Amino acid sequence: MHCEWPPCNGLKSGDASAPNIRLLRELEHNPLIRGPQKEEPVQQTIQRVDATGAMDPAIPREFVTIRAADGVETWGILYTPAQGRARVAVQIMHQRGDMSRHYIVPGLVRAGYAVYASNSRYLNNDRDCLHERILLDIAAGQRMLRERGYEATVLFGNSGGGSLFAFYQSQAATRSPDRLREIPGDWNLDLNQYDLPEADVYISVASHRGQGLLMQGLIDPAVVDEHAPLLTDRSLDMFNPDNGYQPVPLPSQYSAEFLARYREAQRARVARLDALARTHVDRQRGAQAAERANNFSASGGRTAQPAQERCAGWAHGDLPHAGEPGPPGPKH
Repeated sequence: MHCEWPPCNGLKSGDASAPNIRLLRELEHNPLIRGPQKEEPVQQTIQRVDATGAMDPAIPREFVTIRAADGVETWGILYTPAQGRARVAVQIMHQRGDMSRHYIVPGLVRAGYAVYASNSRYLNNDRDCLHERILLDIAAGQRMLRERGYEATVLFGNSGGGSLFAFYQSQAATRSPDRLREIPGDWNLDLNQYDLPEADVYISVASHRGQGLLMQGLIDPAVVDEHAPLLTDRSLDMFNPDNGYQPVPLPSQYSAEFLARYREAQRARVARLDALARTHVDRQRGAQAAERANNFSASGGRTAQPAQERCAGWAHGDLPHAGEPGPPGPKH
């Protein structure tokens, strides 16, 4: 088993908050972590999985729901060996992808591990995804596995799950009050207030460095106006023949000068989008502050939608049918 700790988190093995690298190396050679010494050949494991990802029906599985510290419920499937009791549990998760039938599960279970194939609160939801909130889902999974008596836990991160678990493990290894707080997209979240149990081992497989860096490397820098995305700078268009593009099957060839300008323009566009997003966040914060200042809350004795106070017939969602006139007052 190959264990690694991502160098991109800024921690060094000598730091007080860094994970114990020596312990991870010891765990790598520990029979408890390595599992049974006589594992069946990988080819046999592959033969047990058909094209649809179906597994041996003899493998026990349990549908598990857990609740994060902020009250949000998530779910996953806990797979356990058909024979004997697993001492080590592996957790799998991705930001938005369904990991409940991940391809690694059959091999790990046959090797004697339990696998919690878990999903985050943002399953199939890129629009609202906040990675900092997902850390609470991972923590809930780690606590559940410890409560069930597993002696060690492993974070198995594949693709975006690799950078997600690296983020989690780095925050779990950071002691309060040095964890992240006042997240731009969720200023009410302070990770110092939550229990984030460290896993014993972190494994990264075919992972990227993080969704932000990934998207920065893919974004089209030729767009010059976010409100008019069809307006482009042809000098930065990778499909412009003047820049080196050729239709398939001919190979496209871009100069080093073009590639340098292209990457710089990508960074510049991301910075523009970040600034635009922060403007929206600041406006939202201002609106919420105004609501609190004016006591616009049901608990304060006023309706959460003050304009409806003038529309008594609509106050509880009793909207008019199509074609019927509504009560006088502002449009809704």
